[in-house]
Amino acid sequence: MARVAISEYAAKKLVFGEEYTGFSVTPESLEHVVDTIQGDGFFIVKIDVGIKKRGKQGFIRLNVSKSNLQVACGELFALGFNRCVIEPMIPHEAVDERYVSIDLVRDGASVLYCKQGGVEIESQHDLIESFFVPRSEVLQGATAMSARDIPLSLLLLKMQEYHLSFMEINPFLNKNGTFMALDMAVEIDDAFVRKLPSWIEAHIIKKADSTAEKAVQKQAEATAASLTLKTLNENGSILTLLSGGGASLVAMDALVGALLQDQIINYSEYSGAPTRDETRVYVETLLQVLFASKAPKKVVVIAGGVANFTDILLTFQGVVDAFLENIKLLQQQNVYICIRRGGPNQEKGLAHLRAFLTEHKLAHDVYGPELSLGELGVLVKKHI
Repeated sequence: MARVAISEYAAKKLVFGEEYTGFSVTPESLEHVVDTIQGDGFFIVKIDVGIKKRGKQGFIRLNVSKSNLQVACGELFALGFNRCVIEPMIPHEAVDERYVSIDLVRDGASVLYCKQGGVEIESQHDLIESFFVPRSEVLQGATAMSARDIPLSLLLLKMQEYHLSFMEINPFLNKNGTFMALDMAVEIDDAFVRKLPSWIEAHIIKKADSTAEKAVQKQAEATAASLTLKTLNENGSILTLLSGGGASLVAMDALVGALLQDQIINYSEYSGAPTRDETRVYVETLLQVLFASKAPKKVVVIAGGVANFTDILLTFQGVVDAFLENIKLLQQQNVYICIRRGGPNQEKGLAHLRAFLTEHKLAHDVYGPELSLGELGVLVKKHI
């Protein structure tokens, strides 16, 4: 499933609980929150809307006194942002900064560590160490693996508890055995967002819909059929056109099983018997997303289960109409088409699409239900 980012405040509050002493503020809550802050020390103020490299872009204020917190936040809000995080300053030397990231994958967790963290981490790639935590240890939220100065078991436990898919802490400090996350980014499996504390909803980083996503939303509003588009990686190689809720997930899982998850451009689903013209317009919109990708190799996966009432011939005629309108770009970009579908009029529909692809010399594989959805990844991987 897709990942969604949450605010830094929410990430730290989930993982570190009451030990975390930061404050989340919006323009509306700023005055009230600042009034509740105790102490006369110095603070760091950062925008908290999922943007990286904030320091280099001037989106951080350091060593801010309590009396100047409203001014510092106001300056950042004036730039167009709607959320900041206020935290106590932790004096330290740059040489003490460290880096860690944890990415949950099918077989466990991929961990990256660097003894030199901070804003220049991208230039320290030669110093980055990587190691792997088996799935069994991830599920237990405990590992005996030596992980430098990182409380890895704690982090894995929290990732399981709150369905975190990815965590990056850069930098962190470890002073006298105390782990301190100075900057933190977290992504959550969006299928589990509703299982999290209700206050998290306000801290989900919502990306603005793309032009294509807005177009599909309008198309969906104008029909009784279901049409969706969720962009995952605009510069990926694989455009998906899926159908049937369970079958769609199986098809996506097949691509992930072939280690192609980073190449998937989108999650898109059509169902509910769209008309030929509705299918044409929908597919044309998706193709524009494919053509805009910078990936050197491109694939269209049209896959689904065996439909109960969606006319396969009718929808495939709509697909062919869209392909015909864009035939030159499909040929110029050497797009490979992979199809697995079944349902009413499947033989005629598959034959219609196969004949078109053959006539226009587009590389393709066209199958009905005789092909297992689980084999899609194998077919696609040959063309990536």
